[in-house]
Amino acid sequence: MTAPGIAFDELPKIDVVLLSHNHYDHMDVDTLSRLAARDAPRVVVPLGNDAILKAHDAAIRAEAHDWARASSSRRASRRRLRRPITGRPAG
Repeated sequence: MTAPGIAFDELPKIDVVLLSHNHYDHMDVDTLSRLAARDAPRVVVPLGNDAILKAHDAAIRAEAHDWARASSSRRASRRRLRRPITGRPAG
């Protein structure tokens, strides 16, 4: 395994995490738990992945979306996105 390019403690404050899918090399639940404890970022994920994260750590602020947009108009989040996020299936 290759060490990360930057040490966790040297990361700046993280406001939003965008997860494209739940493969182990993208959805590292231990790191997301550390981020939740340190920065409480909004974690935007495809449908169903929020349940995986919340089952691991209820403190992770996972927000699931379908293939539509996560936009600044979402009332569920106290922080607003500056830009919309649009998910599309691969292929």
